[in-house]
Amino acid sequence: MRGTRDLGRIASYHRGSGVAGIDERTWSDLDLDDVVARIDTTRSGAGQQLLYHLVRTPLVDRDALAERERLLARAAGKRAALTRELAPLAKLDLYDVHQLFRRELPDPPPSLLLFPIVSLLSLLAVASAFVVPQGIFALIVMAAVTFGIYYTYRRRIFEFIQPVTVLKRLLDAGERIAAILGDDALQRAARSLAPLRRASRWLVMENLQADNLAGFLYHYLNMFLLLDVNAFVFSLETIRTRVAELERIFAGVGMTDALLAVDSFRASARTAIPEFTDTPRRAEFERLVHPLLDDGVANDLVLAGRSVLVTGSNMSGKTTFLRAAGVNAVLAQTIHTVCADRWRAPLLRVRTSIGKADSLAEGRSYYLREVDDIRALVVAAEGAEPHLFIVDELFRGTNTQERVAAGAAVLRHLARGPHLALASTHDLELLALLGDVYEFHHFRESIESGDLTFDYTLRPGPSSTRNAIAILAMRDFPPRIVEEALRTLADQYTVPS
Repeated sequence: MRGTRDLGRIASYHRGSGVAGIDERTWSDLDLDDVVARIDTTRSGAGQQLLYHLVRTPLVDRDALAERERLLARAAGKRAALTRELAPLAKLDLYDVHQLFRRELPDPPPSLLLFPIVSLLSLLAVASAFVVPQGIFALIVMAAVTFGIYYTYRRRIFEFIQPVTVLKRLLDAGERIAAILGDDALQRAARSLAPLRRASRWLVMENLQADNLAGFLYHYLNMFLLLDVNAFVFSLETIRTRVAELERIFAGVGMTDALLAVDSFRASARTAIPEFTDTPRRAEFERLVHPLLDDGVANDLVLAGRSVLVTGSNMSGKTTFLRAAGVNAVLAQTIHTVCADRWRAPLLRVRTSIGKADSLAEGRSYYLREVDDIRALVVAAEGAEPHLFIVDELFRGTNTQERVAAGAAVLRHLARGPHLALASTHDLELLALLGDVYEFHHFRESIESGDLTFDYTLRPGPSSTRNAIAILAMRDFPPRIVEEALRTLADQYTVPS
């Protein structure tokens, strides 16, 4: 949806769903907030929330993914008509509607007629003020009573008032969208909520700005006649008894909006529909790119029973490639779309450990935090459900010898059973330790005319370039330092073939 994105409120629908979905570390590592923003061309807050929920909740069932593709195609085929119905929702705050069907609602007053009677007496007091002199005193008394109710009972129901104010237009849109899509269940749900539409029709001006004259007048009229309080009270019973129908309408409208955004994303980028197989530990990616890179270099990769360890210098493209694989694995099983020419793989759960994990506020060292994150992956690898583990530079917070030993043990563990692992490293010693379970690929850099350049192309085999020391010379380090570094390298280390 165009305009400011309130990530906290967008995510609130998913957090209240009780569905675990993608864990926080993986979501953060893969920059999925930014990926969702890239896809998001929704027209309503409900669409934003359902799109976020969609991407946050991968499916591990091919029939469910096929059904999602069918729904996407159906929505895309009715795009023009659906867009017209969604457009009026763009200016409505729909972020809190899910509170009505997910949270415990407040108790109604002792009598449903109490507030309507107070409102009627307020109207009679207004009329009497023009007829008898004492009427002005009746008006003052009723104003005090209604303002007292407004600032006491309304305070208890304040967080539910705003969602009720948008229900009429949401329900209207839901019924029309259901008719366009031929969704009988959605139509029945909309019709069953007719009492909510009647109760909330008085609140169509609630969202007017207070600095607007009409909004200013409505605000005080609302206080004096308790319009929103009465609307909410008379909505309570319907909301309580029709929770499932209200949720169906909200989710139906939001999902339709989200699927149209996915269709727009497909049209705006080079994408493909993924293929899912039953063959474990085998995957094929052709011309894979990251969705956040408009001119990203496409790469191919085939995994045939073994995991992959990627080497290369900083800035060569290792981490971006790992993220591209992880993001597309998520998108394949959520929006049934990948940024590639071909994606052929089994259904996989994605878990990652990428990037820095300092926790200064908790006083935890980098290494301890990383150990905890890696342990979560190790535990997941002990299960039977296939995973794609993505790990960037294991155990950077400790010394080289222990890092290599611990890293080799963990990477071997992650590549067992039905799992696949994509990992990157600077530690070339790992190549000799993991050659039986990992294939090696690399990114390279070159020095041309005194400049460091990268082509960001993934190549098979271990890295064969030796440019780290050459870069010292390029940056005018003293020759004796460069020569000593080269001698030490020749004496102590040979790259495995």
